[in-house]
Amino acid sequence: MTPDARPTALPGTGAFALEHATLVTLRGAEVLHDHTLVVRHHRIESIAPSGAFAPAADLPRIDAAGW
Repeated sequence: MTPDARPTALPGTGAFALEHATLVTLRGAEVLHDHTLVVRHHRIESIAPSGAFAPAADLPRIDAAGW
């Protein structure tokens, strides 16, 4: 997927879920593979392994697999 084609959160809401993402933490070289990150009000609300929980149905979902 090209950067121009990446979906964005709904304007003004600051809420979305990135599913199946690879996340790089600030703990050394720690990398979290296949995780879901939920953002609300422009802040990270939760991070968990994909499949461990389902984000709220009202959130726009972005499949980040392969980014």
